[in-house]
Amino acid sequence: MKRTITSALLCSTLYLMPLQAVTPNDIKTTLEKSKKSPFKSIYKNNLYQPLWLKKGGLNNLGEELLEQIKNDKTVAPDLKFYKLYRAARKALKQKEYSARVDLSLTKLYFSYMHYLIRGSINWKKFDSNLARLAKKYDSTVAWEHTTPPYSAKKILELAQLNDSFQDKFNQVEPHKFKYNKLKGYLKKYIAISNNGGWKTVSPKKSIKVGQSDPSIPLIRKRLKIVGDLNGCSASESETVYDSCMAKAVKRFKLRHGYKASSTIGKAIRTELRRPVSYYIKKIRLNLDRIKWSNPKESRVHIQLNIPAFRLYLYDGAQLVTTMRVVTGKRDHPTPVFSDVMTSIIVNPYWRIPQSIVRKEMLKHLIKNPKYYNRQHKYLYDGWGEGSKKIDP
Repeated sequence: MKRTITSALLCSTLYLMPLQAVTPNDIKTTLEKSKKSPFKSIYKNNLYQPLWLKKGGLNNLGEELLEQIKNDKTVAPDLKFYKLYRAARKALKQKEYSARVDLSLTKLYFSYMHYLIRGSINWKKFDSNLARLAKKYDSTVAWEHTTPPYSAKKILELAQLNDSFQDKFNQVEPHKFKYNKLKGYLKKYIAISNNGGWKTVSPKKSIKVGQSDPSIPLIRKRLKIVGDLNGCSASESETVYDSCMAKAVKRFKLRHGYKASSTIGKAIRTELRRPVSYYIKKIRLNLDRIKWSNPKESRVHIQLNIPAFRLYLYDGAQLVTTMRVVTGKRDHPTPVFSDVMTSIIVNPYWRIPQSIVRKEMLKHLIKNPKYYNRQHKYLYDGWGEGSKKIDP
């Protein structure tokens, strides 16, 4: 009986024995073999101790890193660093770890932090395309983007001191321009996608309240899925466009930057043709754009939503007022920038550049010499204050 118990205990002990730890010598030897590793100084400063592994598996920093990436809904599965994440998960299932596993986790950390801080937009390519458009339309196109003020290396050093990233991942994410609210919508649309998404629908003509159309049941279902339609009594198969559904259509239109009318017209029909994957991709792109917009906000500040044609005035976090505004066009876009405003000139004199006169104004004057008179705009023969008014 005693022999049997001893044998069982031996078997249990062998099964539960922790994995052999990666040693500083393992790390140093592996780094010496790799001439191009960018992490040599980091490990040297850490006395070649593993950054992510301990005897038996991941240390606290390693667990926090993988958990953070796993739960980050902004990450698209096709991003390059996500392949590193999957490879790391696979490597950690092996019975023994090598120093290369720790090095691969370091590469994963810096790749993820680059994404978390800067996003996945290729700004060099973006600026090149912007310059091409400016040349094509012979116009000035400005899109300001600034490097976020965070260092992945310093964040890692602090995490090592505390044996935890604590709230560092959350701190480097933007907390402006409704970034967190947009993240909430992303989670919602990912959940919709995981549940099968929605069927796209393309009504052949505009639909007004009271009219019947075979596409109404699918539109109604779409509005329910996205949360715009609640509490209506019509059955799912009902083909009549009723007043309750019209309220949902107005909410849907407002959310997509359209006027809140009840008619299911051309613009909303375009939205209804788009799959849920389109919106997930669009939200992720805009989250990345926000990461590169790092204005020094005053307590009282103005935000302009160009696609929505709206201006917002804030006093701290409190919205004071909002109004519709005129923005640029594809060939003459509104510049994207931030700056300190010291004064506002009401009804200013506009010294119009000759390029704008040639490209935008002359065509109207040729058709109708009094075109600008009706808009209370006047032409003068020079730039000085004593210039004479010209009769077009």
